[in-house]
Amino acid sequence: MALRSSPPALLPMLEKPVAGAPAGEVWVHEFDLSQRTYTGQRWVHRLEARAKAAADFQLDAEGRGFVIERDDSEGELGGYKAIRVLSLGAPGATAEVVRQIDLLAIADPHGLAPAVAGDVGVGEGRFAMPFVTIESLVLLPGERVLVANDNNFPFSAGRHRGAERPDDDEFVVLQLAPR
Repeated sequence: MALRSSPPALLPMLEKPVAGAPAGEVWVHEFDLSQRTYTGQRWVHRLEARAKAAADFQLDAEGRGFVIERDDSEGELGGYKAIRVLSLGAPGATAEVVRQIDLLAIADPHGLAPAVAGDVGVGEGRFAMPFVTIESLVLLPGERVLVANDNNFPFSAGRHRGAERPDDDEFVVLQLAPR
């Protein structure tokens, strides 16, 4: 659920399409904070074909929407995990995707995420978030985003697949490339 400052509103995005909606079409509704009611205005976001859900939605100061999309894979580098940046447009419009950040192919040229034997998605200058539980997005100053997974302790095994221990919660700050 994104917070818009002007005019003040909450913009909740549904995680999946409602019954009867076209496949992959999720809606963003508008809740007027001053009137404390839904306005009836909504936008459409079309999930990428491989996505099964929208996990979080935030707006930046410029009104761009940031949405986490993911499939149901866990511990697989061939899955789909991404942040898509949207231009919402006018109410009733279908949001335009203006940028996509692949969360399974994050450059790590300085080796900030050390490789541990058997772990998935770390080492060799690459970092990945191979979790089914990527659920949190925080927009930070300077074109940075914090992305976090919830490990559903003790059940998730995206990073430590086949290991005796569950995944840790991971909080990752990404520096976005200039637009």
